[in-house]
Amino acid sequence: PAFSFPVTCMARHPTREGVFAVGYSDGSVRLWTAALVKSRALGGEKSFEGENAEYGLGASVKTAQCVLTLHGHKSAVTALDFSPDGSLLASGGQDTDVVVWDTVAESGLYRLRGHRGPVTAVRFFSK
Repeated sequence: PAFSFPVTCMARHPTREGVFAVGYSDGSVRLWTAALVKSRALGGEKSFEGENAEYGLGASVKTAQCVLTLHGHKSAVTALDFSPDGSLLASGGQDTDVVVWDTVAESGLYRLRGHRGPVTAVRFFSK
């Protein structure tokens, strides 16, 4: 399906190749799976290049599918980060909240409120 809201941020799953969390201006977060295939030289498929090389050098996206939609922000999602094992996702928004999601149970675990302004970065730290 087509989504009419602009993408505001994106994070790559740390352990599952081709899985991405994407934040949107409507306050939603969607998890996408992308089928990555090796690009053939001069085969007509575009490869990831430059800054996107870390997301699969020599790979191109054939298909992408939205597998989960999470609703927890009142305005644009501005920051995303997966925990090191990928089981948790933190989202920060212009609504000044941080939401910690359980990506396995597909539900919100915590809402951290009280920030004075929009949340512009979130980060999990490994032990």
